[in-house]
Amino acid sequence: MQLNQRLLIGGAVGVLALMLAGGGAWWWLTPGPATEAKLLEGAKPWLTGDGLKQVTRPCLHNFDYQASPVSINPDNQPTREWLDGLVKAGLYQGPETVSTGNSWQPLQLRYEKTAKAATAIVDNRLCAASRLEVLGLEFNPKAEEHWGPMRIQRGTLKLRWEDRAAWSDSAPFKSQFDGEFSEQQRNLLWVAQDKGWRLMTSQEESAWQSALRHPPAEANQGLSSLFSGGDSPEKVAESMLRAMMDRDLDTMAKLAYSRELSPEAIRQRLEHAPARPKNAEVLDYVLVTRVAGDQSRAEMELTARMKTGETQFLTLELRSINHQWRVVMGF
Repeated sequence: MQLNQRLLIGGAVGVLALMLAGGGAWWWLTPGPATEAKLLEGAKPWLTGDGLKQVTRPCLHNFDYQASPVSINPDNQPTREWLDGLVKAGLYQGPETVSTGNSWQPLQLRYEKTAKAATAIVDNRLCAASRLEVLGLEFNPKAEEHWGPMRIQRGTLKLRWEDRAAWSDSAPFKSQFDGEFSEQQRNLLWVAQDKGWRLMTSQEESAWQSALRHPPAEANQGLSSLFSGGDSPEKVAESMLRAMMDRDLDTMAKLAYSRELSPEAIRQRLEHAPARPKNAEVLDYVLVTRVAGDQSRAEMELTARMKTGETQFLTLELRSINHQWRVVMGF
């Protein structure tokens, strides 16, 4: 489907703002293509939350670190050396020599954890770092995927634990931890939201993967099979865009739909739509049809390539009202 090569957005931008008011976004405020800065910003909550659990942490589980105090036989040389190292690191205090009253083993050495141990002992493991550092991000902005109105970007974060504890770099811990600070990678999925990108939730990912494995039958049938009578959603969307370019309020009101307002009331609202911003010249449009929901609803994704070189996005919702497709207004 082609529109004129050089289209000036007349009052259309203001009208689009009204059309999208229900969704809470002007079309040029929706996220553009993914950038490294936007994806890294969207990954911050994960890096300080789930990422700390999902990325292999430099931790040891060679001892019962939950127990305190710990009492050992003085002759248990390996355990004694390990505990003495923990004392040197400031994680334990002791040893205190205590009498057992047992003639076979009259004395024991007792060690207790310090307050400092609370930051290093996690889930009965001794951990030498707690913060993740991003070494790099790999993604292809041209490989953006779509699921209904959802825009999805795949990417790979290169990570490393950054705050290695000083005590882990000396004996007896150094040999245990030296191999634990190498680079790691995690494949993640981002979703466009508001003005930025956020990480896809596990529930969303599960639903998306299920949809990929079991696509709905109508997805491959084309929109022509989704309605009986009336113009196609593509034609209605294009007619609406042309009417906006020409400031044809009668046609716009005829093609619009609002649950609360009549065509006359819609027209009055459109008359008061704000004027377009200066220099809002568009070189061409690309309309991409996406089936959404049931047989009475469709979505048209509009990609506008600006003269400035920017790419901006808009999603129009259309509904079949009495077998006629109409553009939903967000009044």
